[in-house]
Amino acid sequence: AGNIDVSRVYELSWDGKVWVWTDKTPATNPPPRLKTAMAYDATAAKMVLFGGERLDVPGTHYSDTWTWNGTVWAQLAPATGPSSRSSMAMVYHPASGKIVAFGGSDISNRNDTWQLTTATSTWAEQTFTLGVPPTRSLAGLVYHEARNSLVLFGGGTDTAVWESD
Repeated sequence: AGNIDVSRVYELSWDGKVWVWTDKTPATNPPPRLKTAMAYDATAAKMVLFGGERLDVPGTHYSDTWTWNGTVWAQLAPATGPSSRSSMAMVYHPASGKIVAFGGSDISNRNDTWQLTTATSTWAEQTFTLGVPPTRSLAGLVYHEARNSLVLFGGGTDTAVWESD
């Protein structure tokens, strides 16, 4: 087995007849990682990347936030944010114009919820007065447009469905 270059960026596009992969790798990239969270922020017109498991030190995690505008990566410098972790669920919430992230895992699974305002590089932890889903990682999180809500499913062996209000 040889070394695998995991720091490259490729764009998949449809040319009307076939799918085409194009190398878009810039000079600066986030460090290589596994199990990162990514979501497209339509307000900022950028992909947002958070955390992930380090490849150079297995079992340790990143807590960094990066954006990709289609040409370059930029590392954000928020004053606060989620702790280092991997396998977090993340999605864009159009009504708020923010990225919402839930759970993930560092040493154990987590069940905290964070919102990112990409334009100001600001993460804010959300608190709830009603129920909160149990800890989980590797869950799916999507925006339900017709109901203007977020739907969380799975994460490990959990098959419960949670919907935000």
